[in-house]
Amino acid sequence: MKIKLWMLLLSFFLISCDDDSSTSLVEDTIDVYISKGDTQCNDDGLSIEETASYLTNSDIKALESQCGIISGLSFTAVCGGGTGNIYIHTIDIDDLDAAENLGFIDASSLIVEDSGYAVVECE
Repeated sequence: MKIKLWMLLLSFFLISCDDDSSTSLVEDTIDVYISKGDTQCNDDGLSIEETASYLTNSDIKALESQCGIISGLSFTAVCGGGTGNIYIHTIDIDDLDAAENLGFIDASSLIVEDSGYAVVECE
């Protein structure tokens, strides 16, 4: 009988300690993106640090920063032409309006029928 009581108490303790913190971070953050601004055949465009500094200079914490590329769109191969290179920053969802005022866009807006984005290794 004592074993059953201890098992019951232990299971109650484990259930009550589950604060589900792993999902709260995801629910409280959002990915925003901004164009790298680079052109084909040229070593130009913004750095990931520059775009993150736009956020931090406005008191928006960039929790994570990644390189990405817009998928599902084609860009004509011509020197000086645009690219689909973007930077993706994870921020607190409460800072979305302020980030949009800086030129960042909610990354979920890229996810439509045949397009989206992919995270790639930064060069």
